[in-house]
Parts: sequence; structure tokens; C-alpha cells
Amino acid sequence: MTKQELEQLKELKKELERAKSEYLNAKPIYESDSVFGSTEENPENRVIPVRGYTYHDIDRKLKRYERLIKKFDDEIDRLEDWIEDVPDSLTRQILQLKYRNGLTHEQISYEIGFSSRTVDRKLKEFWGE
Repeated sequence: MTKQELEQLKELKKELERAKSEYLNAKPIYESDSVFGSTEENPENRVIPVRGYTYHDIDRKLKRYERLIKKFDDEIDRLEDWIEDVPDSLTRQILQLKYRNGLTHEQISYEIGFSSRTVDRKLKEFWGE
């Protein structure tokens, strides 16, 4: 796995959050139309108004969100398998916090109890920079 692939995972996570927000904030659309026909109560043909809500936009956003969840879950599984093989425990923790959880170097340093310089140094050593 490359550094670029790990960065892409962070972007996928942001995309997933946006899709979730779009789905949760979607509203049904009120529509009206008319058809020509009859009803049991009124058997002669006439124009009948039809009104109601459509949920096509919500359904589309839900399907997109579900596709992204699957894609994200697959990438998370791949990332976690890869991180498990990193021999150094501290580096493993830093990689998980940075790429899986999306934390900054400062947040990581607070989380693991080391300075942000240590976090920077460990990442540079790991990536061979």
C-alpha cells in the first residue's frame, strides 16, 4: 500500500460523510399531475388531479451512500490488514490514527502521548523520507 492510497482513503471517508449528509437531509418532492379517466364514484371520463410526494431523489442518494459504504468498508479492511503487518507498534498506532481515523499530527501526538515531532519523525522514517 502506498502513501497515496492511504491519502485516498481519507478522501473517501470525507466523500462518505458528504453522501450521508445529503441522504439524511434529502426531502421528498411534492408533485401534482393529472390523468384523464374515471373513478368508481364518478364513472364518466374526466380530468382527475393526482398529487403526492416522490422519493426518487432520496432513493438515489441512499443507493449512492450504500455504494460508498461498501467501497469504504472494503478499503478499511484492506488498510487494517496492511497496518497489522507493520512491525513497530508505535508506527502502527500512528498509521491507524492518521489514515483510518483521519487525525492530524497534533491530535495523534495527544492521543499516543508523544510530541508531534515524534509523530512526524516516525512517519518520515516509515515512508523512507
